[in-house]
Amino acid sequence: MSRLLAIFVGATVAAAQPPPATDPSARPVIPTPAGPVIPALPAPAIHPGMPLFDRSGVQIGEVQAAADTPRGLEVVVKVDGKLLGAPLSTLRVEGDHVVSSQTKEQLLVSTGAAH
Repeated sequence: MSRLLAIFVGATVAAAQPPPATDPSARPVIPTPAGPVIPALPAPAIHPGMPLFDRSGVQIGEVQAAADTPRGLEVVVKVDGKLLGAPLSTLRVEGDHVVSSQTKEQLLVSTGAAH
């Protein structure tokens, strides 16, 4: 019986060994993200879905996400159906919404999305 146990244990150990490094299937499978990594926004947190108001208190859009751009961290906002990058330095959180130091027109012009 001990010989049978030794054969079983030996077969189990051999099956658990990784394939040789020359075998293409030996490469580990590393999952890749489905899209770009979105940086975290600073606290107090600006998060997707928050309404965006201009400095006069008029709602002009909604926060969608954050993006790390060559110009620095920007908040992606939807204004008039267009996705725009608003510099984080122009935004502040007030309660449950975000306020831009720019008007809607200034934001559209600064991002090249004005009609």
